Amino acid sequence: MTPSDQTVCLAMIVKNEAPVIRRCLESVRPLIDHWIVVDTGSTDGTQDLVRTILADLPGELVERPWVDFAHNRSEALALARAHGTYTLVIDADDEMLLPPGYVLPDLTAEAYEVTITDAPLTYRRIQLVRNTLPWRYRGVLHEFVECPEATNRAVIDLTMRRNHDGARRRDGETYRRDAAILEAALATETDPFFIARYTFYLAQSYRDCGAHEQAIAAYLRRADLGYWQEEVYVALLAAARLMPGLGRPVDDTLAVCRRAIALCPHRVEARHHASRVCRLAERYEEGFRLAGAALTFRPPEGALFIEPWIYDYGLRDEYAVNAYWAGHYWHSLAANLDLMACPTAPEGERQRFAVNARFALEKLPIPLEGRRGFLQTTRPGIAPSDLPGFWSGLTRAAPWVPTRPQGGTELMHEGLSRRLGPALAGLQLCLNGYDEGRIDGRPLVVWIHHAPDQPAVAWLREPAKVARVARFVFVSEWQRAQYLATFALPAERCLVLRNATEVPERDRAPGRRRPLKVAYTSTPYRGLSVLLDAWAQAAPEAAELHVWSSHKLYGPGADDAPYAQLYARAAALPNVHYHGLLPNAELRAALADIDILAYPNTFAETSCLAVIEAMAAGCRVICPSHGALPETTAGFARLYPFVADPAEHARVFAAILAEEIADPWQAEPERAAAQQAHCRQVYDWTARVPEWQRLIEGLRAPAPAPRFAPSFRRVEARHGAFLVVEQDFIGRTIAQTGEWEPHLIDFARLVLDEASHVVDLGANLGYHTVRLAGLVPRGSVHAFEPLDLCFSLLQQNVLANRCDHVRTYKMAVTDRSGDTVEMEPLEATLTAAGTVNIGHTGIGRSSAGQAGDLVFTVRLDDLPLPPIALVKMDIQGAEAAALAGMQDLIARDRPVLFIEIEEEHLRRHGSSSKAVMEHLLGLGYSLLRIRNEWPTDHLAIPNERADLIARCRGQTQYATDWIAGSRVELHFETTHHYASVVAS
Repeated sequence: MTPSDQTVCLAMIVKNEAPVIRRCLESVRPLIDHWIVVDTGSTDGTQDLVRTILADLPGELVERPWVDFAHNRSEALALARAHGTYTLVIDADDEMLLPPGYVLPDLTAEAYEVTITDAPLTYRRIQLVRNTLPWRYRGVLHEFVECPEATNRAVIDLTMRRNHDGARRRDGETYRRDAAILEAALATETDPFFIARYTFYLAQSYRDCGAHEQAIAAYLRRADLGYWQEEVYVALLAAARLMPGLGRPVDDTLAVCRRAIALCPHRVEARHHASRVCRLAERYEEGFRLAGAALTFRPPEGALFIEPWIYDYGLRDEYAVNAYWAGHYWHSLAANLDLMACPTAPEGERQRFAVNARFALEKLPIPLEGRRGFLQTTRPGIAPSDLPGFWSGLTRAAPWVPTRPQGGTELMHEGLSRRLGPALAGLQLCLNGYDEGRIDGRPLVVWIHHAPDQPAVAWLREPAKVARVARFVFVSEWQRAQYLATFALPAERCLVLRNATEVPERDRAPGRRRPLKVAYTSTPYRGLSVLLDAWAQAAPEAAELHVWSSHKLYGPGADDAPYAQLYARAAALPNVHYHGLLPNAELRAALADIDILAYPNTFAETSCLAVIEAMAAGCRVICPSHGALPETTAGFARLYPFVADPAEHARVFAAILAEEIADPWQAEPERAAAQQAHCRQVYDWTARVPEWQRLIEGLRAPAPAPRFAPSFRRVEARHGAFLVVEQDFIGRTIAQTGEWEPHLIDFARLVLDEASHVVDLGANLGYHTVRLAGLVPRGSVHAFEPLDLCFSLLQQNVLANRCDHVRTYKMAVTDRSGDTVEMEPLEATLTAAGTVNIGHTGIGRSSAGQAGDLVFTVRLDDLPLPPIALVKMDIQGAEAAALAGMQDLIARDRPVLFIEIEEEHLRRHGSSSKAVMEHLLGLGYSLLRIRNEWPTDHLAIPNERADLIARCRGQTQYATDWIAGSRVELHFETTHHYASVVAS
């Protein structure tokens, strides 16, 4: 009973626990006021023992048939619910470790976790629950208690020891039976959470019954299934621990360890095992650095299966031995002295630590006389060792610093060389420039990663040098356009091959944990100062920031001194962790445990590998519309207009960061899966290598056909400022008249109110998107544009006009989701005068000797859109497929459709004007054709909207045709649009 008279009822299930039951019941007696023990078939007298031991307390022994752990434990909970304020759950072979005179405090939470000691592990688990809630257990084995109605839990200062000497542990076949039960459960289970959980405990059962090969396979399967990252970490660690015993290669074992390290960088068990594996493989320097990076770490709160001895002395022991054999005698000596002073280290090990310290001491190359000082300890909380003759300048193990530049340019070149191998010898590939003295006769390809204002590319102003280059490869359309405008390069020799990374095969779903993990992974001068200012202003309590940043990324000779104050500030801010650098593979693995990439970029990126890697890992990205970032992020990032002033930039970013921490993905978590699918399609090496192979093959072919070289211009239109392509028909029209197709907006005003939601298919540069957004300030616009160039303009124009309620999607809307299609190249509409009509570019094939953009397809019915009032559809013949993919949306919302019906485009996609019109009529719509100079635009209105039909037909500004019925006969005088229609 607690001080405020709250009562506790014990709930247990038992079977044949006579040897251990007294120890358990005596340990909980001081805590309980009532008891319910459910016996499921004991034959050793357990029932009588329970009644005798608890005879002086009210309670009941109930005998029930065995079903499974979850059922019988839930049954015990239900029986106990009426007999106390709280229920305490414990197994018969466990015991509570109570200090003398212990009294339960007043209880307020709905559930309490207790500390479990399960030598050598510790962890926490719910063992005490409030009886006003319907708690139950779930799972066929290793069941857990849950209650959807519960809203809070707390930790109580109770420790429970697991002894593993109960009936199950005394049965040598327990783990084999457990494995069989879990195999059977997995054969029928469909819930992904339980599949992950059962796979983990199947691996544990395989391990415990000696089936180590099967255990490793199951652990690694579990690691790929997601959900609780602590469980994934333990699975990876357990697999790595079994691998050496089965003769697996050292590098394979270390790779699994590094996966675990990257997943939970705050834990050290995997580092300890990796360091040990390195020591046994005589890779001492590697083992030394693995251990040295985490010597100050302490056991994290609430983690699964913590091994405290490794934090106390185990990791430091591996560090000390590896340090000695790697020649770091000072470090070895200091670590062994710390080990000798560690109060939890086994007494039997202290002699070994002393001997190891003496060995290290004897290796030191300095005289022992003439100096006295303190040898700096590597262990926090232990006083420095007073040793005669030692200097005081000992440093800890250095962080990782690359031996050669490892920026995005270098990573891309190394990655391409690894994957193409000898095939790359078919050309002379140079980065950003070339040495005239080394031209060897092969086709010269210059792969440019820099922005055009960099000194390294100033050579492009020399026509003779430009003439020697067979191809210029750029990493974004934005960058290519900048170079064409700056250096007047020959557009037909300029192409875009994007950066690439290894995109994980499985999606990572957005987490709902607290604290969220935020990261910065770029170089310090690209926005770290702004981020730290923003973090200080936002002061988020529900997130922590992890910074991987150093100018040393560009090699050991790079000067990091100018940024030392930034790093110190990062380390000093609350909830900020500065990590220095990681090798790229480890950094990408670490991103799998990051929720948000915070990148208040101040440098005009030409692509940005940091953003690509974060997107591929499933992170939410926050960045400005600076340089190529709108193009790189393809509509998935939280973009905001770039702010040049650092102080104002920090203020803006702080507000956005706070919003994203409160609601990551802004209530659209499904976009994370779409983002990762986009990355597999666009940024994975499997997509990039074939493009390079085609380039190499193409250099053996005739000279390339002319390519379109866009020039950009910002124009002030009647209803906003827009970035347009000067040579484009739509861009020129907006520049000359201040608007584009005003009839669309005039009719949209009749359809929409301020809270309406709109879909814009074929958003192009975003003119209509921005205009529609102005009509629905309390609603939303969902704009779809598949072309790289147009999408980049769309993003920038939406941001420039501050349309915060617009969502952009770089996708082609059709009747299938998940396909990859090729768009027509921009050159398909290129005229002899150098002009284009980008609006006439649709899904198609390579033409004019050029390849088009590859894009992802989606059905509108597969997206979680709000109720849609208007769909604008101008997608160059794909309208029929798009309509087939939005049947559910049409049936649910009955939106008005503003649709282009153009015969030539529709026929190219296997449809026709007649087919589309009769399809809409069959759905209960009537059509209003707008007869302007290009009469292909139609308003499709649901027949039940009589008031709207009257308003639209009643307008007098535009000539129209009204089409109602079920059948149409069309008369054509051109291949593009019908001249007259008869409906019946």
